[in-house]
Amino acid sequence: MPYEGGEVAAHFAQWGLHTFVLHYRVMPHRHPEPLLDAFRAIRLIRHRATEWNILPDKIAIGGFSAGGHVAASAGTLWN
Repeated sequence: MPYEGGEVAAHFAQWGLHTFVLHYRVMPHRHPEPLLDAFRAIRLIRHRATEWNILPDKIAIGGFSAGGHVAASAGTLWN
């Protein structure tokens, strides 16, 4: 089943931005697993930033519905 992540990522990529789509864990997994998936994705992107020509301190995260909750949590609970 297609979700909006791929379409949104493709749209941002047309603007010249690097984009990634995270398929995080869902049921039967519960908090904090989806949040840990987001943290791991950010760490991976930062780790490979030079290879992928990405500025490691200029990473944004977004999402819709439950994904928006994961994104907002990652942005506020990162420490």
